[in-house]
Amino acid sequence: MTLPLPIIAENVSCRFGDQLIVDDASLVLEPGRTTALLGASGAGKSTLLRLFSGLESPSQGRILHGDTLLSDGAILVPAERRRIGIVFQDFALFPNLTASQNIAFGLAHLPKPERAKLAAHWLDQISLSSRAAAYPHQMSGGEQQRVAIARALAPEPVALLMDEPFSGLDPALRDEVRQTAFTATAALGIPSLLVTHDAGEAMQFADNLAVMRSGRIVQQGTPEEIYTRPIDAETAAALGPIITLAGTWNAQTSQIETALGAFAHAKPETSGAISVAIRPEAFIPDPTSSTQSRILSVRRNGPLMLLEIEREGTVATISVSADEHIVSSQQINLRLNPDLCFVF
Repeated sequence: MTLPLPIIAENVSCRFGDQLIVDDASLVLEPGRTTALLGASGAGKSTLLRLFSGLESPSQGRILHGDTLLSDGAILVPAERRRIGIVFQDFALFPNLTASQNIAFGLAHLPKPERAKLAAHWLDQISLSSRAAAYPHQMSGGEQQRVAIARALAPEPVALLMDEPFSGLDPALRDEVRQTAFTATAALGIPSLLVTHDAGEAMQFADNLAVMRSGRIVQQGTPEEIYTRPIDAETAAALGPIITLAGTWNAQTSQIETALGAFAHAKPETSGAISVAIRPEAFIPDPTSSTQSRILSVRRNGPLMLLEIEREGTVATISVSADEHIVSSQQINLRLNPDLCFVF
């Protein structure tokens, strides 16, 4: 197998008629790493994936595999010649082929015994050896999606593109199938792209993250970088809940003051109104804090407790550890973690 190379989008745009779907997007899919493309429906994520795959051609810009040009508007290497694996949400298995035959479908260039051997290998990789002779209608959704992943990876593609591949699965199956996909791509050392609108999925499984909005990639970096240093409030909200408040700069304390507390911050560049976005987990119970709020309600969310709090007429829902043993109808003293408070 040749050394894996990056798949690169350089300043690509894509129009359908008068509508600009992808707008001057640049993104590098690095070998051995998973890049998540995160955004709301209609942001242009799937179209950018189709530009990488060769199913669409850019109106401007270019797609490359290493130094090899794949498309630039005038030139288009067709999808079937790019050796890029694609997994869609709807599985797209051939209904008249067994699990083994579906996996072997892309191996027609190999002798039949070798095709069967590779199909058996991938069935073992996805823990479905016992289902080799099953047809799609005889398999569960999770089994079908694992076969679709194996079919995409069996021909040793140069990259794997996944378009919302896990969103149709039951939560219990989702983690198992996702882990199968990412373990296999990491073992091959190839670049992979995950298109998703699920921020939790993107942050948990991606090495790199690109946030897309209205056809543009507005920010990219590691999940940690974007979660803790979002470029704007809309990007912050794309990665999880935020509480939006007005803020005031206090020069004496070098803090931003809000209705729910204050936090240390450098003097804002603007002299006008300050908009503050706070992650719900930024609130830390601290008996020594002078900032006191009233608890309106308490709800459990797994290992966390969701508290609805009120202070100075402002109501918000925050999250704290369930170990805090908090009950409703009481006061709580809170301090703010400045690393999870953003000033725009």
